[in-house]
Order: sequence, then structure tokens, then C-alpha cells
Amino acid sequence: MKNQVWIHNLKNHSTIKNQLLNAIKKTKKQSFKDKIDSISYTDYYEKLSLENNEYFSIFNSNAEKFYNEFLKFYCIKQMKIINVWFQQYLKNDIHQFHFHGGSNISFVYYVELKNKKESTEFYDIINKDVFQLNVKEGDIIIFPSHIPHRSPAIKTKNRKTIISCNLNLDKVNLDFMKGV
Repeated sequence: MKNQVWIHNLKNHSTIKNQLLNAIKKTKKQSFKDKIDSISYTDYYEKLSLENNEYFSIFNSNAEKFYNEFLKFYCIKQMKIINVWFQQYLKNDIHQFHFHGGSNISFVYYVELKNKKESTEFYDIINKDVFQLNVKEGDIIIFPSHIPHRSPAIKTKNRKTIISCNLNLDKVNLDFMKGV
């Protein structure tokens, strides 16, 4: 399981961070709270089109190196972005274990992450344990959508902001496959 979750560092993160946060601030959002989850702000339920999503446009125009690495990693010619949303977590917020149905791959981009202990936790269904990667602000973690994962409870006063995305893979690229 652990070898299916990987990290890409968005090199120009410090250049676009404030642009992203300003775009997120202008985005229509809501809080989500139920018996197990508490998310201070998200636009997940707004179902914005990719074309009308300002923060995603900023991310997308700065992610060419990430997309190229993504295509090579999965040996594919193209991918289809299904949806994208942001979430902001404040003290005591939590998003319990869940997975993303209807997609092959998901990613989480850490726009704000002061404490790496508050990064995404994954549940390894083979070894029956929970693990985290050694991530920092500006990193993107990429993983198969079916792996159970969560945002642990935020215990500090630091806000955590993520952009998450679901994708489907399309068309194998044999040029990226070694030994075939």
C-alpha cells in the first residue's frame, strides 16, 4: 500500500500560495459538520465547473511538471480530471476515513500545512495500520482513490488548506513502460 502513495513537490508553491488563498477566499463555500466530520470551509458541494474555478486555474497553469511526472508514473498518455475542491480545517476539525468512489486516482495539494502531523493519514488494508508520508506545505500527495484516508483532528491553531482532485486514467503509454 505505502508504495502506491507518492509525493510531488510543486516547486513554485511559494509564488502562487497567496494567489490561491485569495481565490479560495472569494469562492462560495460552506461548512460541513455531522456526527463524525467537521470541516470549517469547503466548496465540495458547490460542484464548480473546472473552467469557472479560479483557484484551480491558478494551480493548473503552474502544474505542468507535476502533470508530466504523473503521466510517466502511471504510464499513461492522458488523464481526465473529474472534480476538484478545496477544504480548510481549523482547530478541532476532522475528516474521518473515507475513499473517493468513481475515480482511479486522487491527489491532495497542501496549500497551507504548518504541522506535518496534521497531514493526510492512510489506512493500509494489507498490514492493518495507519501511515503518513513525510510531507510539507507545497507538496502534492497522489494515491489510488480506493485507499481509505483521513484528515486527522487539527490540534493546533494553524489553518490547514488543501486542494483535492479526482482523476481517471486513460490510454496506456508503452513508451513509459520499461522492459515491455
